[in-house]
Amino acid sequence: MKSATILGRLESAAVGQRGLITTTQAQREGVERVQLKRLEGAAVIARVRRGVYALPSAEPSALLEVRAAWLHLDPTRFAEERLFDDQKIVISHTSAANVHGLGVMIPNRHEFTTNYRKQSTQDDIQIRRGAFGDDDTAIVEGMLVTSITRTVSDLARSRIEFGYLADVVSDALSRPEIRVTDVVRVLDRWAERYEFSSGGAMLEACRAHAGEVHDQAEQLARLSPSAREQLSKQISAAIAPTVQLQVQKILDAQLAGRTPQLSVQSALENTTRHQQKLVRDALQVASAGLTIPAGVATPPVLPKGLSEALGKVWESNSTNLAIAKSMEATTRQISSPVIPQDGDSATANDGTDRAVENEDELRRHSE
Repeated sequence: MKSATILGRLESAAVGQRGLITTTQAQREGVERVQLKRLEGAAVIARVRRGVYALPSAEPSALLEVRAAWLHLDPTRFAEERLFDDQKIVISHTSAANVHGLGVMIPNRHEFTTNYRKQSTQDDIQIRRGAFGDDDTAIVEGMLVTSITRTVSDLARSRIEFGYLADVVSDALSRPEIRVTDVVRVLDRWAERYEFSSGGAMLEACRAHAGEVHDQAEQLARLSPSAREQLSKQISAAIAPTVQLQVQKILDAQLAGRTPQLSVQSALENTTRHQQKLVRDALQVASAGLTIPAGVATPPVLPKGLSEALGKVWESNSTNLAIAKSMEATTRQISSPVIPQDGDSATANDGTDRAVENEDELRRHSE
């Protein structure tokens, strides 16, 4: 079977999975492991994680990694075969919040809840067991995910830091399909864990948190352009060591073959939201000493301890941009590959050489 025919068959099968396919699913379509390996070696497809490949139609996105993990947990069945099954593997907790676009959390591991016994040996996957009501799951981007209200409940139950939960609740309330009474009912179950008397009181505290963030944004907006630039430089200097360390870790993993190019770009995409949350929190801590009169020419001195808080930041926007630019050629190679013909080893070798060149460029950006 010619490589173009194989690729066409795989693409047709993976339409509902946004261009991802598992090794076992490929075998159901008559494509063997050795054929997948040949396409991978020619840089036509990319290995996202063990047993899961990205086809040329797959695009970098913040959901690529969690989708690959979800497919990995039930590699034989296609996504559409799993969505309405009684045995469910559901994206949940911080992973679900990320899928729904709630808050700014980036999960350390992909989190799932199942209603039957299920285990995984993968270090980046966490599985909980739980039951699901009729309104507890939703289909988002072709994946089975806990509903917004169930996600809020799961996060509150797991006692995540209140600021993160408040962000999730605030974003949830902005969705037209979410009723305030439903959120209050959910929060009422876990209010005591956060030392609130009721779900209503907890909801008001979440709204107050969102209001404080808005007030501070207005305060910072009053800085003159020169003052804003100076403040930006102070923040950049504070986070620089952490930025360099995190970028180096990402690139080392990619160059060692543990993280494909598409996954790296998705990780960089995710870090921007997390950075914004951490910088905002750091500035909020300093807000008592951050009185900014209108038209002030110079920024205030950052309070002691702010640099340490900013040290938690994973990435800066400028670093994201630099790395993303350096990866354009590599991503384009995967998105628009040269499909090798049977016996065409020169094409495969040429693809490998281009990948090495791109990897060298990535490492130079990290130095």
